[in-house]
Amino acid sequence: MLDTRALAAVTAEIVREHLDSALAPLRAENVALLARIEALEGRQPERGEAGSQGERGLPGADGRDGVGMAGALIDRAGNLVLTLTDGTVRELGVVVGRDGVDGAPGEPGARGAPGSAGSDGRDGRDGTDGKDGANGEPGRDGSNGVDGKDGAPGRDGADGADGAAGHDGGDGKDGRDGIDGAAGRDGVHGENGRDGADGRDAYAGEARGLFDPEASYRAMDVVASNGCEWRAKRDVSGEVPGASDAWMLSASRGKRGAPGEQGKPGRDGADGKPGASPIAAKMDHQTMILSIARDDGEVFSVDFGEAAEAIRSA
Repeated sequence: MLDTRALAAVTAEIVREHLDSALAPLRAENVALLARIEALEGRQPERGEAGSQGERGLPGADGRDGVGMAGALIDRAGNLVLTLTDGTVRELGVVVGRDGVDGAPGEPGARGAPGSAGSDGRDGRDGTDGKDGANGEPGRDGSNGVDGKDGAPGRDGADGADGAAGHDGGDGKDGRDGIDGAAGRDGVHGENGRDGADGRDAYAGEARGLFDPEASYRAMDVVASNGCEWRAKRDVSGEVPGASDAWMLSASRGKRGAPGEQGKPGRDGADGKPGASPIAAKMDHQTMILSIARDDGEVFSVDFGEAAEAIRSA
């Protein structure tokens, strides 16, 4: 913004110098006249003869016109140019500065905070069926068959003729145990039983996303909690991962990586627009206000009232 006080002080000094130069001869004549009057006043009066009336003197020459400010403008180079009433033009130097050079690019900003965790990915497609396993080893021999049943007893022999009645004999000793009979032959192997039905496939678990304390989970289900992955060891509901033995940790949060290298300096910014330049100026001699128009359409005013007052009081 234009400093009107500084401009008024500079203008007053220039006008004062011009007035001093213009009034110097008059001041010299005034000094000589005062010296002559002082010399005449110092002489002793002598009464002389009355002289005849002198001729009327010629009219004195008109004094020089005073010098004032007729106009002011700022040229395209930014110089303030004053025009005085005697036709003299004074350039007071640059009062509108040029646009400054663009500043250097700023340093890159600090690295932003890590983004929030992304949502769980969708479940993958079912894998293809696995190949048939190799044949199992032959089974062990079956256990021995059950012993065969005892044969039917032999038929009784025919009764002999009765003998003469003898005396009653004494009781005889108990006879020895008979020899064990030979072991029976092994029974015939029974027929093989029918193959049992195939067992159901084991449950591989399901990715269930973030842990929900209100949900129920089956064994092998996977959830995310506190940045870690947990797998259920059994059917569970309401038990928090990390605080219950129903869960096992399958993946933990990794450590934070080291800061990346500093990025390359950014490209130079685009050149700024040319600064506005004055293209016309008009001075109002009644209000002592200078109006200056610029090529960007803006018009601003400079009040020289203070400068005029300074000139009048000088």
